[in-house]
Amino acid sequence: MHQRLTGFFLVMVIAGGAWGQDILDNLYLNGFISQGYLKSSDYNYLVHNSKEGTPEFTEAAISLMIQPSEKIHIGIQLMGRDFGDSENGEVHVDWAFADYRIRDWIGVRAGKLRMFMGMYNVGRDLDMLRTPVLLPQSVYLETQRDFTLAYEGVGLYGNVCMGKLGTLDYEAAGGTMNVSDAESNFWADIYYMTAWNATDLYAEAVAARYGIPVDQVIAESNGYSHANSYFPWSWGLSGTWNTPLDGLRLNYSFSRFKTKGDFRVLGSVYVPNTSSPLGFDIYSFNERMYWNGIVNMGSSTLEYSIRNFTFTFESITFYPTEENGDIQKSNGGYFMINHQVTPKFAWNIYFSEYYQNADDPDGDEYAKLGLPRWFAYDQYVSLSTRFDITDHWLIKLEVQGHDGIGGLTYVYNPQLYFSPEGQQEYWGMFLAKTTFHF
Repeated sequence: MHQRLTGFFLVMVIAGGAWGQDILDNLYLNGFISQGYLKSSDYNYLVHNSKEGTPEFTEAAISLMIQPSEKIHIGIQLMGRDFGDSENGEVHVDWAFADYRIRDWIGVRAGKLRMFMGMYNVGRDLDMLRTPVLLPQSVYLETQRDFTLAYEGVGLYGNVCMGKLGTLDYEAAGGTMNVSDAESNFWADIYYMTAWNATDLYAEAVAARYGIPVDQVIAESNGYSHANSYFPWSWGLSGTWNTPLDGLRLNYSFSRFKTKGDFRVLGSVYVPNTSSPLGFDIYSFNERMYWNGIVNMGSSTLEYSIRNFTFTFESITFYPTEENGDIQKSNGGYFMINHQVTPKFAWNIYFSEYYQNADDPDGDEYAKLGLPRWFAYDQYVSLSTRFDITDHWLIKLEVQGHDGIGGLTYVYNPQLYFSPEGQQEYWGMFLAKTTFHF
């Protein structure tokens, strides 16, 4: 990675020498550094230790843009992020691209580009562009950030004039994606859940072999190891209609990507045996598991700005389909109101809802298991404020009230799996963040 970065900057330096003084007049340097705080009640949300309160929410980035000619743009952003036990401050290329604008209606760009998802994924890391500390988690899930943020490839884009109907901004692209941490919270949740379920199934098989009830054996999951995740290819389309009505924009985005992976699940089953020196027999397993599927992701956005208000509605649906059969799809959405009261102060309120299974939003499947229906969804209200202390320093405060636990990860809340009874339906979250930018 360091060699690639060195090569990139070397190319820009050589290009700068070739284009001379003109390039220095079209060079733009920007950056930011921010520190946040997360505190939740009852459950760990988004990070592993939010119940105790954690300042493990640090971000810093620096970006360089060069416009060597009227039609060419070259840029890169390096970013370091510490979010709970994810990333841990590792510096990486957040985005990097070369862009050639052929005409207003068509251009081409290549590099590491933002994924087509909603209207705000492009500026997801820029606190200066929004009031809430985090974008609504029904659409912009932090737990899925590593495969919904960016892809590496090539794309076409442009702005088409449609006369009295307004204009259309479009993008179409294809490439691949790299998973920087195949054991981050989203992936770990899948691996641990699979390991726990595999241990239960193995216990049932061992009990059947001995001809005894399964509750007479002791099953112990030892988690997983050697996890790998891949996205060999992806492609997507996005269109934003800038309508004739001033302030009204509509967007639809669609992405489709191939996902593959493998990991090992580990565990042991103990069977009572009085003739054994240990008093029981031990059966251990170490099985490699695979997945190989295609995921479709579609999002819709309506944004209307009037005076100092902005109203936004967004929804998203994931359709994960394995080659060996369908698995449940999830969806979510939110409605947001933002009011820029003065240039220095804004408030924001939104209602968000997320459903683990789009075909079972009321939690019927959980009810069949004797569990509360609110295991199936996460509905919450967020209220936030933003104070721009200076032109380069801002402070944000946000509170959330949640109904349901469908948005929680089991790896951070194992009690949801092992002791689902007695959990709390209603819980809250407090977020704070300050950002310095230039």
